[in-house]
Amino acid sequence: MSLRQESSVFLSLAVASIIFAAPRPAWAGDESKPSELTLERVVAAATAQHPLIEAARARVEAARGSQRTARTLPNPLLTYQVENTPFPGGPRLTGFDRETSLFATLPLEPLYQRAPRSRRAEAATSAAEAALTLARWTVALDASRAFYRAALAQLAVAGAEEVRNWLERLANYNLPRVREGVTPEADLIRVRIELDRARLDESVARVELTKALGELRPFLVDTPLAVGASEIRLEADGFPATTSPLFDLARYTDRARLAQPDILASRARRAGARAELEYQRTLAVRQLGATVGTKRIGDQDTFIAGITVPIPLFDRNRGEIQRAAAEQEAAEQDLLWTERQVTARVESAFRSVRVLADALSLIGSD
Repeated sequence: MSLRQESSVFLSLAVASIIFAAPRPAWAGDESKPSELTLERVVAAATAQHPLIEAARARVEAARGSQRTARTLPNPLLTYQVENTPFPGGPRLTGFDRETSLFATLPLEPLYQRAPRSRRAEAATSAAEAALTLARWTVALDASRAFYRAALAQLAVAGAEEVRNWLERLANYNLPRVREGVTPEADLIRVRIELDRARLDESVARVELTKALGELRPFLVDTPLAVGASEIRLEADGFPATTSPLFDLARYTDRARLAQPDILASRARRAGARAELEYQRTLAVRQLGATVGTKRIGDQDTFIAGITVPIPLFDRNRGEIQRAAAEQEAAEQDLLWTERQVTARVESAFRSVRVLADALSLIGSD
């Protein structure tokens, strides 16, 4: 991989921090050998079965379960009772008619709380889905960084090996010339010193390559690509020499505010905090219920109807309302900070791409 292609590697990594498209899920039809790793195959393998992505997907299912619970209507309560009957084994009562009652009570509290509960659950689901997208994006970016680090380490090993081979040939060339007295022995000593230094540099480069492959390997666990470190060969060729023109910075920042998953998650958490505050306000009146049934006195049937209304004399849920209001303010501030971070990250990536693009255009132009 040439210097121009090496610069393209850094340029592609910077562009990846601006482009928010999801990685391609598979490499069906790719006929390259499993030991020849490309960026596309590494990202596909990393996002296919990464534990962080699977955990985020499980949290989405959990949030959807909570959302389903929030939309469920309350169960009615069925009550049957008997009055004016003697104690077991006691004498029969006289002058009292036996009374039996059968009535159902429907809790009304969940009915007017259903809307804010549903909005809170929907916001939690949206936040979990945004977190899943963020997990995919983060894993893909981390896998790309690990791939590029390993590719550059592999390039460094190849360069160090080439320098060492050249110095070995130079030492072998000077050795007979020194014996013949044509070349000073000091030149051979300098070459051998440089050769020892080159061998040390090559060993250090191979150690760095081993470390880089160690960071890359967790993204390839349980895949056909997880082969021995000595068999892995990274294929980083084929990067374009030039890139397409960049848009204005404002266009990228606006797109980031609309599409970045961490911003979407923060907005969903803010919406959930607002719904939580509304829900806590509805809890000021609790245990509200309506009762309908029948009561039999002797041989006559009567109708029963009633409503249960609590008196919010002591507990008005002020503490939970205060907590929910504070959490809403915290969610607002978290969103503001997340937007600032994303904007700064996009601006930094944009300027980095501009610098690398300018440098890349000058390579090989002379």
